Amino acid sequence: MGDRKQKILEDPKAWHNIFFKEVLSRIDEHPYAVLYAEGKGRPNASVRTMISMMILKEGQGWSDEQMYDACRFDMKVMCALGIFHMDQDVPAVATYYEFRRLLEAYNNRESSDLLRDTFADITTQQVASLKIGGKKIRMDSKLINSNIAQSNRLQLILEATRKYVTEYRSLIEAPKEASLAELYDKLQTKSTSNISYGLSGGQKKEMLLQLGQLIQYLLSIDVGAENSHILSRIYKEQYETDGEDEDNPTLKPPKDIPSCSIQSVHDPDAAYRRKGQVRTSKQ
Repeated sequence: MGDRKQKILEDPKAWHNIFFKEVLSRIDEHPYAVLYAEGKGRPNASVRTMISMMILKEGQGWSDEQMYDACRFDMKVMCALGIFHMDQDVPAVATYYEFRRLLEAYNNRESSDLLRDTFADITTQQVASLKIGGKKIRMDSKLINSNIAQSNRLQLILEATRKYVTEYRSLIEAPKEASLAELYDKLQTKSTSNISYGLSGGQKKEMLLQLGQLIQYLLSIDVGAENSHILSRIYKEQYETDGEDEDNPTLKPPKDIPSCSIQSVHDPDAAYRRKGQVRTSKQ
């Protein structure tokens, strides 16, 4: 790298160096050890890096694909994440998704907010270090948590629909509506992560609504009551319909989804358990 580029990259006032010093380096990983308790082992990637990736993603409005592209090939973004060699890589996509899933599950189960606590801790350190005055200073983690919840919801519904479609496609006729037919084809040829990877926040919302229509169509085809049990349950837990417009299901508000709702297609008996709540055999 030439001297001029090197000087720009190493400028201590450049945003990427400030981010590395004032955000990433101040993240305490210890509180996140609870996500990997109960014999799940330690994460195989830096929690500090994954949280920083989420902050950059929301700050820039990136899709997961755009974020990974920047984290792997944009030198300034790499420096912001503490990646100073081209042969270093960021955490694998599967590891990143699993961290977000565990984070939301813990926050729901324990009525906690680990990201909010991290943001508060970072802010406290910055106030002391930079000698900032002011009666009230805060950093808001609500947007990140909201988008994590939406992404995890999409992953759950996508995987349930994909599993159903691939298992019973010989009994199902493809939808006639073009947009639903396209989604139906994707579910037969791509993994859940591949389908959602390049979507923006708005596209994720649109796909969630499309999935509601597709599931409604799939459940109208009788392939056996027992076989459709899980998909039907997810549809009832995640969607609602207006009596005047039965063909266009809408997403239920998160607060209306019960804690005993399905959290994993591969373990339909798993559910969130909140503090003080006794878990029944049905849950």
